[in-house]
Amino acid sequence: MKFPWYRIILSYFSEHILEKAPSGLSEELTVSLINGRMRLSAPKAIYSDADHYYNFVRAFDHLRHQLNDFKKILVLGTGLGSIPYILERKFNIISSYDSVDLDPVVNSLFDRYTAPLLLSSVNLITIDAETYMQETEQCYDLICVDIFIDHRIPMVFDEIQFLRLLKSRLNQDGFVIFNRLAESREDVQRNQLLEIRLQEIFGTFRRLNIMSNDMYIVQLN
Repeated sequence: MKFPWYRIILSYFSEHILEKAPSGLSEELTVSLINGRMRLSAPKAIYSDADHYYNFVRAFDHLRHQLNDFKKILVLGTGLGSIPYILERKFNIISSYDSVDLDPVVNSLFDRYTAPLLLSSVNLITIDAETYMQETEQCYDLICVDIFIDHRIPMVFDEIQFLRLLKSRLNQDGFVIFNRLAESREDVQRNQLLEIRLQEIFGTFRRLNIMSNDMYIVQLN
């Protein structure tokens, strides 16, 4: 969605709220214009921040030489579409996406605000991410796991069964990127357990500590 120039300028001085939407999963979602960019936030977390979603910007920068190979991409956790937006605006990558989110409100907001700005094809799927991974037969060059309910990641997405499902849906030499919080002791402990499981299933991983997040990158060799 495009905005009048004066609204964009004003957003550099204060947050300009575009919409508040009730959500059964995250209480209330807020779409704002901040510093000229659209942000989607829940009460305790930022779900998307256009191309200022720096944790994914940095992760993609580490895969700069592989990005042109990503023809089919899966996003688990649609948000407001920062992932396809970043890949288009910062890396000139136009691809085909399946984007999965359990919350129909999130998918609706993406469709209204971000989809019109993209050249990429984005197929929105409203379903639980684990169920989708169990049922799909599609394989991907890149899977981005960005699943949060407010500031929490449901425990099921740490389990070995889910990680094996991710591996089974990767094309050869495909990648998975995990976005994880690294703020609390609980976050750190969960991430340490995830590292053990990633080592077991994929053999190796890269961890990038970016502000208050850990980004994990694994590849199917």
